[in-house]
Amino acid sequence: MKEDWTESILENFISYNGVFSDGDWVEKKDQDVNGEVRLIQLADIGDGNFRDKSNKKLTIDRARKMNCLFLNYGDILIARMPEPLGRATIFPLDKKESYITAVDVAVLRPNACSINSKYLLHLINSPSIRSEIDKLKSGTTRKRISRKNLNKILFPLAPLPEQQAIVKKIEGLLSSLDHSVESLTKAQEQLKIYRQAVLKKAFEGELTKEWREKKTDLPTADELLVQIQEEREKHYEKQIDDWKNAIKVWEEKGKESEKPKKPSKPTNLDFKIKILDDIASLFKTPKSWNIQHLAFISDNRPNSIVDGPFGSSINVAEDYKKEGVPVIRMVNIRPLKYISKNLRYIVKEKFRKLIRHNILSGDVLIAKVGATIGDCCIYPDKEPEGMLSTTGSCRIRLDSNVYLPKMLQYYIYFQKYKLKNIASQTAQPFLNMKVLKSYPIPFLTIKEQHQIVKEIESRLSVCDKLEESIVTSLQKAKALRQSILKKAFEGTLLTPQEIAACKADPNYEPASVLLEKIKAEKAAKEAPKKTTVKKKPKKRVAKH
Repeated sequence: MKEDWTESILENFISYNGVFSDGDWVEKKDQDVNGEVRLIQLADIGDGNFRDKSNKKLTIDRARKMNCLFLNYGDILIARMPEPLGRATIFPLDKKESYITAVDVAVLRPNACSINSKYLLHLINSPSIRSEIDKLKSGTTRKRISRKNLNKILFPLAPLPEQQAIVKKIEGLLSSLDHSVESLTKAQEQLKIYRQAVLKKAFEGELTKEWREKKTDLPTADELLVQIQEEREKHYEKQIDDWKNAIKVWEEKGKESEKPKKPSKPTNLDFKIKILDDIASLFKTPKSWNIQHLAFISDNRPNSIVDGPFGSSINVAEDYKKEGVPVIRMVNIRPLKYISKNLRYIVKEKFRKLIRHNILSGDVLIAKVGATIGDCCIYPDKEPEGMLSTTGSCRIRLDSNVYLPKMLQYYIYFQKYKLKNIASQTAQPFLNMKVLKSYPIPFLTIKEQHQIVKEIESRLSVCDKLEESIVTSLQKAKALRQSILKKAFEGTLLTPQEIAACKADPNYEPASVLLEKIKAEKAAKEAPKKTTVKKKPKKRVAKH
């Protein structure tokens, strides 16, 4: 411990008129959209910043009847639930409105004469205190820290002038750091916009305009369409003829073996599937291109487009094993990237029963539920045969002579926001298979697809390198922030000259003296407790 520093629990930083309390338990029945009191919630509590997101209210009468704690400007708010657990901010709103806070937020109103609120804020958000909070968390599904446990943590306290000097230096350093982070974050957003601009030009034919002008021998999409359709129909007709011949042989042999199954009609020959015209009408493509639905480019085999099995098909507790056939979950399907971590497995016997949901190298995987709708990747080469996990994901096996997996992957990524918009708007948005199969796609020659992919990747590879550099810089900035806070509360952030200037301040006194003053103030303001003497009950005298 540094000279003249001390450490103590939060309760000892509170004077007679201070607060260290949980927020209020406010239920839906207590709320009123026209109320005058705003309910500050966990979503408002940032890591050192106030997010100002909530809009729930209740009336002033209801808040008073519930004996709610009203917030003051400058109160420290501590989130007792993630993420991250224990993050704190200073309440910045003035008295134009009345405010209370939710029960999972602790309110701290320290003694202003002895404790600098910003010093305490940065201290709560520092790595050492965050680590202590993590040790004292509890709960099963959602971790939290109780106010009682918060009050077990020892907080280092510096003399008041030193607190003020530490805050000034922290905020000077963090201001510069925040400016850098803001610039990096802005650059990240600009990269996203650039990526979308590249893909827009790609799928409107702009990137290959000059290439097409030079390739005068290419068939149009309409000509190609007729050719593909004829070949597919002939292929299916041959399958039917082979099946009929197999039936004859089976009958001639007395039907002793299992009856040959009639080949299923491939999804790409299902003429009931219609293009979503309202989306197709928005497309701007070259004259030599065509618009088809997603099912058209799928493989000739049955089950070329499937989602995962229903939840009842797999018992997670019993069927998931440590080895076997990998089960590809939505966490493995990321935008333009397959993540092979955190895999689950099922035994081969179980897999054989669910074989229609299998995944092979080159298959395109799409997430189709919740916030992940439109996340898309290609199942890589050299990966073993796998299986989809649930109906929240989909596998598309393409006709390799018609469409490139990379072409589809980039296109789905480009269409992510449109796919989200057409998903069923329920509590958990869901993209059904009928919509997905009908979704319009640009149809063009495989040669031009190769050229488009080449043009896209030459541009996006530059973006990826810049993104990687930005992410590294942001990680360094985060580490530097933690380093600044760590040094501040170890007492090593200020230089010897800065500490000497603090000691020369007429208000300088050891931190232990500050706590003694707070303690004395509390004692002086405490009302003397009335002592009441219990009267002994009179003895009853039995009547004779």
